[in-house]
Amino acid sequence: MRRVYSLLLALLTGLSLTVVPASAADPVCSPWAQYYVRDAATFRMMPDCLVGCDFRENITRREFCHLAYETMGKMTATIDYDRDLAASNDPNFFQTHGFWYDHRYPPLTPGYAPFRDTRETPILALAEAGIIQGKGNRTFAPEDLLTREEAATILGRMAVYYDIPRFDQPLAFADTLSISDWALDGVIAVCGMGIMNGMTTETFSPAGTYTREQAVATMLRLYYTYPKELEERKLPEGLHHRFNNMRSWLEDDQGNIYFPLDSVWRSYDYRPDWGYETYKPFAYGDTVLVAARGQDTPADPYCSHIFDAYTGERLVTGMKGTFWALTSDHQYLITDAISYDANSWGEYFYWVYDFSGRELMSCVPWKDLKDAGYVQAEDAIYHVW
Repeated sequence: MRRVYSLLLALLTGLSLTVVPASAADPVCSPWAQYYVRDAATFRMMPDCLVGCDFRENITRREFCHLAYETMGKMTATIDYDRDLAASNDPNFFQTHGFWYDHRYPPLTPGYAPFRDTRETPILALAEAGIIQGKGNRTFAPEDLLTREEAATILGRMAVYYDIPRFDQPLAFADTLSISDWALDGVIAVCGMGIMNGMTTETFSPAGTYTREQAVATMLRLYYTYPKELEERKLPEGLHHRFNNMRSWLEDDQGNIYFPLDSVWRSYDYRPDWGYETYKPFAYGDTVLVAARGQDTPADPYCSHIFDAYTGERLVTGMKGTFWALTSDHQYLITDAISYDANSWGEYFYWVYDFSGRELMSCVPWKDLKDAGYVQAEDAIYHVW
């Protein structure tokens, strides 16, 4: 069967100060943040202390901990539910458990009291889990404003708590040296994962304040970074195709990561319209290739490419459509695209390319591919790529 999937992604860097026109039910936030704020409420990740607030204002340490606590409750419930569903042979699983579990929060030992200026459960539970720390002398300073490097550190520890893969890259900010030593690893981690960005392309502003909408956005991004695995029959033993809503990659049994690609989510404002919307890995000779459709930057042409997963080399580029299969003799590449033209709506177009990127054939009916000797199946629906 056709195995085309679109990976949903969540990443946006704009920070407009214009207020979204609000109805009585709309949050007061910047336009770029409206989907984040709405989804946090929909997913029940929004704590009571932030309901009805002005999300453009700076967030306190207390508010951020409440938001992190609700996020972890949702993440743990989602991870447990997906795991139990995958392992269950119960045909009545949905009837028994519904479509999600209730929040499952980090545990809190009775009597645990590391701070003398707060007794709130979310703060204490995060402290016991190693997610947050105080400011010395058994104080947490809950009403102090959170700094950006504090946010990065907390988010990074939450990622460690859930064993989320890192995609570290050297920081290119002009103010990297001003990041505190205790925060540097967290900043590297969350920037590499796409959870946080700089205030600009050149500055991270580690000591700067953090707005509520920025906090909500990064919690949603963290929620979307938990990896899932897509079963692939065309990969060597011990190599896995994993993805989250930020990127796709290959991972071996030892946890080594090969060829991560940013993904794109075009139907939301979660990230700019660039990245890759398909990622199809397959064994080819003594290597593994990845077919992906997208672009590295907004200025690049949007098309299909073939990469070597181990070296990252781009072997083929500029192909029309989306990679569908190798030809029956494994010598050529077949791509396809569905027509949305009023006169041919729903028809599939096919192209055949060689590994130099040269187009060998284009056609509408699949039968033409069979007549030309590129495939053996009578119809695409019976063709397993």
